[in-house]
Amino acid sequence: MSDSEIHSESTSFPGSSSSSSSSSSNTNINPPEIDYTKLPTKKQLKMKDLPAKSKPWDQVELPVDALWLTVKECEFLSCVSQLNQGYFKSYNVELGPIYFGKIGGEEGTMKIALQRCKMGPDDAIIAVKNAARVLSPKAVFSVGFCGGLKDNLKLGDVIISN
Repeated sequence: MSDSEIHSESTSFPGSSSSSSSSSSNTNINPPEIDYTKLPTKKQLKMKDLPAKSKPWDQVELPVDALWLTVKECEFLSCVSQLNQGYFKSYNVELGPIYFGKIGGEEGTMKIALQRCKMGPDDAIIAVKNAARVLSPKAVFSVGFCGGLKDNLKLGDVIISN
């Protein structure tokens, strides 16, 4: 399928400048560009801001709803900043340090495990296999920038593998 077939139909979003339509049966909605300079900002976390002490592994509530896997420190800190207050670090012999927390609010929360791994597919596969066995997550998200995939990727793009 070519790019022209994929982008044969677009829909206008509030605040976007144009819309076009096609009689093609392929429906593809192109979201508006996001101006990251206008997003609300939180205090940027640094590694020294994170809890220094670990909770014992037997205090961890398993299974978790999702495992977030990161490589770079900035990706990891961005994920930590999305966790509700009360997140904590624990240590498992097989996994190393893992941060646990919740996201959500009045409508419900999800238990999140956050782990850093080494860069590269081999290390990521090992980390996911071990974490899946120990944490039993319902979903695994690799959080970060896949800049090596294509030259036209930019900050904010979402890459979904199948």
